[in-house]
Amino acid sequence: GIGGSGISALAAILKSNNNIITGSDIESSKFTEMLQQKDIKINIGHSKKNIPNNTDLIIHTSAIQKDNIELKTAKQKHIKTKNYAEAVGELTQSLNTIAICGTHGKTTTTGLTYNALKHTKPYLIIGAFIDKKQNYKIGKTNTLILEACEYKRNFLNYNPTTIVITNIEFDHGDYYKDLEDYISAYKQFIEKLPKNGLLIVNGDDPNIKKLLKTIKKDIKIITYGENPKNTYHIKNNKIYKNKKLETTLNLTLKGKHNKLNALSAYITAIHYSKNKEKITKGLNQFKGTSRRLELIKKTNTYELYDDYAHHPTEIKATLKTLKDENKKRKILVVFQPHQYSRTYILKDQFKEAFAQANKILITDIFEARDTKKDKEKINAEKLAKTIKNATYSGSLKDTIKKINKIKNNYDTIIVMGAGDITTITEKI
Repeated sequence: GIGGSGISALAAILKSNNNIITGSDIESSKFTEMLQQKDIKINIGHSKKNIPNNTDLIIHTSAIQKDNIELKTAKQKHIKTKNYAEAVGELTQSLNTIAICGTHGKTTTTGLTYNALKHTKPYLIIGAFIDKKQNYKIGKTNTLILEACEYKRNFLNYNPTTIVITNIEFDHGDYYKDLEDYISAYKQFIEKLPKNGLLIVNGDDPNIKKLLKTIKKDIKIITYGENPKNTYHIKNNKIYKNKKLETTLNLTLKGKHNKLNALSAYITAIHYSKNKEKITKGLNQFKGTSRRLELIKKTNTYELYDDYAHHPTEIKATLKTLKDENKKRKILVVFQPHQYSRTYILKDQFKEAFAQANKILITDIFEARDTKKDKEKINAEKLAKTIKNATYSGSLKDTIKKINKIKNNYDTIIVMGAGDITTITEKI
């Protein structure tokens, strides 16, 4: 699974330390192409031939099945294996790690934090391209800025010195039992901070407020948000610390949610570097990551955006950002639901998520870790019937035909989802 968004970054960093890296994946992607340019040999398709006898370690994505031929071969050859999170966990033992987590906004906040601290030359592992070229940076100091995912409690493998939590809202219902179980994972993660470790949290978030009441550990806690009661708050574009003006932002990123992401990045950066001017400049210059309201094409008729949003809260925030910028926008959303289990659990929230769109095309659901039982509960056609102005559009191939027939009726087209929907943008 070397083409994964995080594991490809890890592969590039390990390669920079003079390790000999090879890898495989079921298909090529922009991540595998990036690694091939670094002279990493990649096989498309899985085979026992991909495992040299002198392999020291196999690192695999947690999305891989236990009966995968390469994992079975590793077992037969007595080769040590680790999943991605375990391998990154080992890396975090030797680096001063800033772990950025939360249900929404992790990737953008990680990118903003890196840009704010770029002048200090940290390492970076992030789940998207930040400069259209790569999802990692080789550091010259011993600091690592890391996007930390909560799925399967993977982030518990990490050893952070600083944790940032952007927000908490129930997700990954295929793994977590309920919201309490989900919040408990964050509590366990906070317990991994050393004494005097730093916790930076969105103090306006109701689930984070619940979480803070349970923390007994001796750590430094900084809250941020729009409410002036927080340690840091943002109003318009001005950042205040204990109600005193700190700095003024002039972000290129759109949306209120990104002001909060930038605020958390500022707080983190000011803890690691006192250069307020360079930090503010880095935040203002950040142009976003791939697939986060990314403008792909602008014609005389329409703008085409690509976006990773797959949770109702993310969809709502992205569409609000577009409407706030221009109330008259006529928006066509092309949405690929991600996972049958997630779609079923969040089906009622999806009803309201697309309110700002004029038309919504719902493609077939992208299957990931779904059981037969999950698939029996819901499908894209059923989902489309519950959403105003939505139409079921079938496969990606059928969806492209439908888009091309109607695209000139809209001035904004946004392709949304965490699956392979991104591949259709070049065909529109």
